[in-house]
Amino acid sequence: REAQKLIKENQPAKAGELLRALSAKKPNDPWLVYDTAVAAYAAKDYETADKVWAQLATTKLPGKLRDEVWAQIGNVSFRKGELVEEASPEEALPKWEQSLEAYRVVLSTNPRDKEVLHNKHVVELKLARLHQKLAKKLLDQHHDEKQAPIEKQIEKLQAALDHQETAQKLDPKNEELKKETK
Repeated sequence: REAQKLIKENQPAKAGELLRALSAKKPNDPWLVYDTAVAAYAAKDYETADKVWAQLATTKLPGKLRDEVWAQIGNVSFRKGELVEEASPEEALPKWEQSLEAYRVVLSTNPRDKEVLHNKHVVELKLARLHQKLAKKLLDQHHDEKQAPIEKQIEKLQAALDHQETAQKLDPKNEELKKETK
């Protein structure tokens, strides 16, 4: 409770210290391990949080904790993708795909989890826009490389179409995506 209070008071580093001390006393308590990652996440130490939750995901956990771990893997993967979205969209793509898959894991056992459903939808829309952006980038490259061998041009066009079709599947109500795919 003290750690949760510290996190709410925007003191995640102190919460992390407290949780690590408690974990040393109870090293087999998966909830304490989980909470140390929550503190790391609150401190924007996404790498540490991701490692802890990924490790927890490989162990046998009570159902509620299992869902919490996978939801957090979805959250941290999304945040890690956000950090590289502008500079390296190709690097954001697998992070957001992992996020989407983690949310699907939670929904497989808890299909009415409103927060996870919402987060999944947000990731789907972000992924759709990212695939759309990557398709456009490939098309622009194709137009700049008209002298490239025909096989290379076909490869780029097929990759662009694949991205565009994936974007449309992720956001099927988006009319702009339908037009661009055609």
